[in-house]
Amino acid sequence: MGELKKQKFPTGTYFILWNLFFDRFSAGGFMVILAIYLNQKLNFDPSTATALYSVNEFCLYFFSIVGAIIADCYWGIYKTLTGMSILIAFSGTVVSIASMDLPFFNIRVMSLIGLIFTMIGAGCVKTSQNVFGGNQFKLPEQSALLDYYFSMHYFATKFGQVAGMIFVPILREDVKCFGQNDCYPVAFGAPTMAISVAFMILLLGKKKFIHVPPADGNAVINVFKCIMYAMKKKLLAISSSITRDHWLDFSEKKFGPELVKDTKNLLNVLTMFAPLPVYWALLSQQASRWVFQATKMNGDIGWYTIKPDQMIVLGPLFTIILIPMFNKFIFPILAKFGIRSSLQKMGCGMVCASFSFVISAYVEFKISQGSISILWLFPQYLMVAISEVLLWVANVAFAYTQSPLNMKSVITSFAYMSAAGGSVIVFTISGLRLFDSLVNEFLFYAFLMFIVTIFFVFLAKRYKYRDLNIIELDEENTQKI
Repeated sequence: MGELKKQKFPTGTYFILWNLFFDRFSAGGFMVILAIYLNQKLNFDPSTATALYSVNEFCLYFFSIVGAIIADCYWGIYKTLTGMSILIAFSGTVVSIASMDLPFFNIRVMSLIGLIFTMIGAGCVKTSQNVFGGNQFKLPEQSALLDYYFSMHYFATKFGQVAGMIFVPILREDVKCFGQNDCYPVAFGAPTMAISVAFMILLLGKKKFIHVPPADGNAVINVFKCIMYAMKKKLLAISSSITRDHWLDFSEKKFGPELVKDTKNLLNVLTMFAPLPVYWALLSQQASRWVFQATKMNGDIGWYTIKPDQMIVLGPLFTIILIPMFNKFIFPILAKFGIRSSLQKMGCGMVCASFSFVISAYVEFKISQGSISILWLFPQYLMVAISEVLLWVANVAFAYTQSPLNMKSVITSFAYMSAAGGSVIVFTISGLRLFDSLVNEFLFYAFLMFIVTIFFVFLAKRYKYRDLNIIELDEENTQKI
């Protein structure tokens, strides 16, 4: 930590962090009122509104891959971020106007069109922000500072998200406009203004950024062709005596050693992402199963009554508090015990997530015995926040440092897609109704996470880190605009 204090972030990162804050304020504010808007204003029944909300969330992760391909292969990150910010601002304005429910507009059609394009824009910027920040650092000299930056990046993400989640509902409910008892035009207008500010910050910082140009051609398609060709040649070679050190080496003659090497790196990184959907299956239940727990508990704490849905904010709040504490105290202590690498921190985060569901199972058991205070939920939210600080920051740093230069956004997008995989797991288990009590269900998730953690540790021990002494951001691949 002492060495980090002597170093300063590259100038461009300060613009990126403020851009991120306003972008996350916009996203958090938009999402927190969306389900209610779909139900109360667009007159979808609760089940349909919930389904539309879930589809929106899943598509956000899907379009993160689309945005990553655009950034890595065509536009570059800066143009992708600015272009999609304009799209979000425009479509957010459409939703805000539609929510006025003027007689010459169809509120449902206009709102859904605006929401679709907002979702596309928000998804497309999701991964590029991480990579754009990482591109400002020189490796390996600033590798430790890069890890610290990613924690600040996550802090800005959560801080903006919480601010939006708190402020925008106040505008929706307490402000009255257009003769109604609420004011969705202002509520949607605030996130639209926030993304406009985020766009202006990008423009102001343009000359301060390090810009990595997009790759020549579509790197994703080239990788896919490389894999398919190698598999074909490998199958044909089974009946002969032809061998290679690695099965992808069969593609080297056609695609060249550089692409083959990048493809190997890509597959190695994606292998480490394989256990993550189970982790996100646990974390996603902060806003569902754990809130349902809260509805069965006593929210009266004397001077205030905590509402069950307010517990959703607790996780991000704990994260905001914990990030500076971990940077200053916990991570240096862990380093003394040999826990320094990204994969080691990710493993610790998985253990904490498993333990959080052991706690939630115990709390559920206590609920079945009688009425208990909602404050009993705080330990499990705290534990899962600790797991998130350990795992997610390390995960982003791992994805960035270990991926090839022209596929950083794409690989980071797969980290986000693992969260979508977690939603599928929860949807499947809940839909099958495998458990007759939440105690058993929570213990199942805890056990599943423990088993997956063991599998992750096995993979981590076999993983070979890329050599950061290979400087990727050299003068041929970077440019100041």
